[in-house]
Amino acid sequence: MAEYDMPIEEQVKLLVREFHGLKGSIETRFDSVDKKLESLDGKVVTLEGKVDEIKILLEHTHSIAKLGLEGLEGLRESTDEKFAAAARVNAEQTGLLKSLVVHVRTRVDRVEQTKPGRRRR
Repeated sequence: MAEYDMPIEEQVKLLVREFHGLKGSIETRFDSVDKKLESLDGKVVTLEGKVDEIKILLEHTHSIAKLGLEGLEGLRESTDEKFAAAARVNAEQTGLLKSLVVHVRTRVDRVEQTKPGRRRR
């Protein structure tokens, strides 16, 4: 309360000095906050760059995966066509073999029927 015993001019001078000190302290704090914000801004810019790089890599990965999937589908279609063709050829050959077996059996049956029975002596 010693301030109140001083003349007003002294009180004003004291208040001005305190204000300048407070102003310097506030400016120092604002400078510190500005530096921190600049640092954070730099980190955000770096992070945005990295996110963009990740997006590009994901797009490339997606296109490669899509290409691979299209290749697999083409391979599957080609393989299915080849198996179908092989099944058709197999069915034709099986039919031929069956008709051959029937033909040979009928000939063998005819030959066996026409053979005279031999006697053993």
